[in-house]
Amino acid sequence: MEHAGEGRVEIQEIGEIVGRAVEREIRNPQLPEEALRSLLERSKDRVAGFPITDMKYHSELVDQATRTLKERWSKYGSTEVRMRQELERRGISPIAILPLKAWEKLYRAAGLYEMNISGGGMVNVDLKGLQSIAEKRKSLIENVIFSLCMCVVAACAVWAGWLFWSSVLVPKTPVFIAWMACGFFGLIGGILSFMAMFVIMVSFHSEELRVSPLIEWAVTRRLCKSLSWRGMLEYLMPDRRSESAGTPVTVVLPKITNDSVHDILVRAKGLPLRTIADPEMFGFEEDVESLLRGKQKQMREERREESRRLWAEMLRDPIVAWYDHGVVAVIVQWGDSPFEKRVVEQVACEHDLL
Repeated sequence: MEHAGEGRVEIQEIGEIVGRAVEREIRNPQLPEEALRSLLERSKDRVAGFPITDMKYHSELVDQATRTLKERWSKYGSTEVRMRQELERRGISPIAILPLKAWEKLYRAAGLYEMNISGGGMVNVDLKGLQSIAEKRKSLIENVIFSLCMCVVAACAVWAGWLFWSSVLVPKTPVFIAWMACGFFGLIGGILSFMAMFVIMVSFHSEELRVSPLIEWAVTRRLCKSLSWRGMLEYLMPDRRSESAGTPVTVVLPKITNDSVHDILVRAKGLPLRTIADPEMFGFEEDVESLLRGKQKQMREERREESRRLWAEMLRDPIVAWYDHGVVAVIVQWGDSPFEKRVVEQVACEHDLL
């Protein structure tokens, strides 16, 4: 395992820092400030129109919540013991074991993403955010084109009126005939332009009006081009984790070059593992632009080459952890640590660890 950079700590040290905080909470559980404020709000009421705070009821609520918290910490302790025994049976020494909520705060602060990858290498992502933006942009373009169509119709109407007025009131001179010919062809051109814009804007399919593939292609392509990979992931995994349901995509991860890591993963086979990785250390075989258009998977070659370059540098490699009932056991981590010591100490000082 490489040493952490300046101001950063390895996961093993994180386990020690958070572990001391866990021992503190097990000995003397403290409710988080947010929970205390919520209980205080529940104790407030109005009697005869006057605001009151029932401190006796508030004390009962606090006692009940504290007992529940103690039970949760007791369950955490038993789960941790069970996980350590299972890992020991498999010949795996966990790098750190810590509460799920504390772990989520840490990896999100480090800019990492958690993925629950299936046996087939698939994860679910959420396309709704990108689809919503694309739909709004497509609607805007449709409205603009519709407005242009209406302008063409109005111009054609004015032109037709001018032709009628000229044919009745203006003498039939060669100049007039030339103007009439220009007006006629202008009217025909306006009508054809209107028809062309209407065909571009919409087309009929299965007796339903749908957006033209041309507009759909232009909008989705522009949207995907305007977003960086990290920016796109904020829509695909808005909570910095893969979705339990959604659109399945195939994850591409760097190859394992460390034999000890490979051996650990072999022993951990069968455990419900999660992969936590920096956005630059993983990608999707499917092209998001094609997914938005409902096409078959195709990964752009430029994205593939960029991924290969980043993976070759092995800057911040993926982390593998076992999640079980609010307890996280980190079993694999190699490469530079992405965790800042300041953030770790801040999380350890909080009471909201479970």
